[in-house]
Parts: sequence; C-alpha cells; structure tokens
Amino acid sequence: MTVITAMRFNKNEGAIITDTEASTVIRKYKHVKKISGFTITGAVGQYAALVGGTGDLALIDETITNARRDVNQEREHLGSVEDFLSLFAESANATWREHLDAHIYSKLGVRMQDFLTGRFSTIRTGACGPKGEEAQLAPYILNHIFGIVEGESPAAAELPSSSYIMLTVDQINIGIHRADSNYCKPWRMSAIPYACAGSGADLADATLADYVDKLGRDHLDDIDPLTGLNMLIWATMRASNRNSGVGGVPQIGIIKENKIYDPEQERCKLASDIVRAGMNGFLPHEFHLHALERTLYDPKANPVRIYEDMKKKSMRKNLDAHLHGYLK
Repeated sequence: MTVITAMRFNKNEGAIITDTEASTVIRKYKHVKKISGFTITGAVGQYAALVGGTGDLALIDETITNARRDVNQEREHLGSVEDFLSLFAESANATWREHLDAHIYSKLGVRMQDFLTGRFSTIRTGACGPKGEEAQLAPYILNHIFGIVEGESPAAAELPSSSYIMLTVDQINIGIHRADSNYCKPWRMSAIPYACAGSGADLADATLADYVDKLGRDHLDDIDPLTGLNMLIWATMRASNRNSGVGGVPQIGIIKENKIYDPEQERCKLASDIVRAGMNGFLPHEFHLHALERTLYDPKANPVRIYEDMKKKSMRKNLDAHLHGYLK
C-alpha cells in the first residue's frame, strides 16, 4: 500500500514524493524508503533519475538492486535518459519474470521455456513420464499458465508485482515516466505535468487535478516550484489521512538543475507541518512558502529555528495544538 506523487514544474525542476508506510500480515512499519536515486554520465552529459516504487516491497528492492547492477554493467552504453529508462524497465520485467518462472515451477514442475515450446523435458524431475524423456504439455496446464501470465487466473494474485514512477532530468528537460514489472517498455507521461500511483493515488490525483485545472493549460510548463511542491506534499498527506495502508512521514525527492535533493526525515516531517499549517490558513502565504524553501533546499537552515519562526508567524495561538488536532 503506497502513494507516489510526482510533478514536473518546469524544464529544470521537479519533485517526487511517497509515503513511508509498509505492512505485513501482522505488522506495519512507518519508515520505509520508497524513492531511489540514479545519477549517470552519458554521451549527452550527466543526467539523473528519482524512482518511486509501489507494490510488493521485496520485489521493488530486488528490482532496484538488479537495476543498479545493470546500470553499472552497461554504464558506457547509457548515453541518454531514454537508454536508462529502457534498461530499468527491462530489468524490472526480467526480475518479475524470474518470479513468474519460479512460481510456475514450484506449482507445476515446468518452466516458462516449457510453456513457450509446449513441450516438457522430464530430465529434471522425472515427472510426467520416464526420466530423460520429453513430453507434450497437457492443454489444461498450458491454459492454467496462460491465465497466470495474463492475470486472469486467481493464482496470479500469488505473484508479486510492482509499478514505478520515474522523474528524470537531462540537459534538455524534466520528464515523468512509468514502468510496470509485467511490461518491458517504459512510457512517458507528458499530457499532464504530474503522475500518481499506488493505493492512495485516487485521492492524490483528485487533489492535484484540481490544482492543475486552476492553473490553466498556458501555465503547465512553468509551475512555481514551491507552490507545486506544496501541493505534492498536500496531496500525499491527504492520501495518507484517508487511504488504508498509506502513512508515515513523506519521503521527498527533488531535482533542481540536475541536482538531487534528498531531505532527511526531520526536514520532511517539518515540511509536512508547514504545509498542514499553511493549507489550513494558520500561516501567511509568503512565509509558508519561504519556510518550505528553507526546510527542503537549505541544509544549513535549522529546523528547530524554522519551527519557532512558524509559531511566531502563526495566525493562531497555540499552533502546536492546532497541528495535532486539539484545536480547530
């Protein structure tokens, strides 16, 4: 359960945000990192990517690990952002297909290669015939595997899956892209300047859609970065408040002029408090955005000092009580 939000502010700046909650059957965790950064020097110069994942956490971790391995092996051939995106999507799909192959072999004793050829070599286990012979796969087994591959069989729910939102920057532009573990090609999301994914995407998308509608189409390529960042955090917080399995302190990743900003947890927590206070009318708008900028872009700014300034500038007495819901 996750929410990922990403926005392209202009050709040089953008941000991606995720929640940090994860859960098992009996336990939930509040501090899971879901954004990974890649910086690569290619033929067109240096470019960077921030990747947010949603889905099975173990599969996401395995995919990121495999993608980093593949990037290191193919670095000299990754001349552009498009090269990296293709490699990442193929790596994600290859990782998923390894799990698909293991799932089918665990259940039926056959490999995906057997499914593709329609024939099964019994040399491995001696199943389906004398050991060492080759047998034709029964139609019902082929249909069962096909149902798993296409996601039509109930057994497909046992397979892990994952999706990724990727924010990239090169010497030309900021891009938002998506990749899914069961599809080997990424696609650029360029019709609108933002993207959402995960179980909390419905509310986050509605929040950002309202914001974009108010901007109008003539301003979608030049969004004020601080205002856009504020809305990304707000959309993520709204999803955390309303959607099951979404929560924790948001993880924030920012790209500005080919530089990645990865604020530590205490700054992300402070940024959330600033946005909550500002969006509820507790802070003057100009101070609200300035405090957000100091918190996330200036590593020398003291978070405690910023919070003290918030309380001084607050248009409500007892700001702490308002932020924690004791006062309206």
